[in-house]
Amino acid sequence: MALQDLLKNETTHLLIGLLRLAYEPHGPPTIWQDVSTSLERVHSATDDEVAQHRVGENLTEMTLRLRAWLESHPPSTVSAADTVQQIIALVNGTALRRYVKATTPGEDFDLLTGAFKARLETSIALAADWGDMLNEFECTEAVVLLTAHRSRGLEYHTVFFLGIHDRQWWALGRDLVEGTATFFVGLSRAAHRLILTTDRTNRAGPIASLFTMLTEAGVPEIDCG
Repeated sequence: MALQDLLKNETTHLLIGLLRLAYEPHGPPTIWQDVSTSLERVHSATDDEVAQHRVGENLTEMTLRLRAWLESHPPSTVSAADTVQQIIALVNGTALRRYVKATTPGEDFDLLTGAFKARLETSIALAADWGDMLNEFECTEAVVLLTAHRSRGLEYHTVFFLGIHDRQWWALGRDLVEGTATFFVGLSRAAHRLILTTDRTNRAGPIASLFTMLTEAGVPEIDCG
């Protein structure tokens, strides 16, 4: 399983989110919300306020139990297999397997958890503590290189578009509508900041439509000469 596919998987977000909440008691509220929402789906509680409240209470208990386990088991003393087993047991492995099978029929739960375990094993080996492990697992300091198509479904604080020119966007000449849609897929990966690089040569032809849109949107152009 490709790392980028693993990192954007909902089950991965759930498991690593639980670890993050256990390690960081006052972590980002968005992680708590994401994990809570996933657990509601796993336990079929999305349309039941009582069940949602129960999920919230269980999540609090889960993070407390997992936090105690992390504090007594530094990364250097445990295996990835034991860590994964601990997390999945808290979530309820049977319910999680059933949810994955129902929502993504083509996905192999064992393959997914195996890939998660393999990534965790690598991350644990490089970590001094659980915080390091989480950052290593999620590649928080990495610069990710992706095509626009492969970036679909992902989101980053800052995105760089390398090379807005006809050599890079030759597909515009074949299908302007589809090529423009692909361009917007890439643009929408940026949560806060988008930087595009280009040169001042050869802006005629199909590529001109992209520059027209950027100009009309008020995107400033800076000459780094």
